[in-house]
Amino acid sequence: MLGFSFYFIALEVIKYRHQATAFGLFLLGFHFLVVISFALNYVEGGAFYENSDISKIDYFIIVGSVLIIMSYFIFLLYLRIFEPFAVLINLIFYAMKETATYILIFLIAIMGFANALFILAMLE
Repeated sequence: MLGFSFYFIALEVIKYRHQATAFGLFLLGFHFLVVISFALNYVEGGAFYENSDISKIDYFIIVGSVLIIMSYFIFLLYLRIFEPFAVLINLIFYAMKETATYILIFLIAIMGFANALFILAMLE
């Protein structure tokens, strides 16, 4: 399985050199995360895990959940081949692209308020 992951990474690098697209970069990142999840699964409790409060399985669950979310996005992008789904999926991705700036500003504001409330809570 790890060999297939490296094979797909090599394919994505070759495709990205010929035509640099955001989808190609997304797939390249996805395959790198697959390799990282395999590495986290097979690492036998090194010094990194002994000195941290989070166990190895917690890191594996975090990377696995990110991979699952990315897999659903890839599945949606491949569903655009079929005509009935293409319009709806393009509409979803267009709406996400148009609201990305607003969401970024909104998340920065939320993080600012969370940081301020955290500092105020530490004063007590």
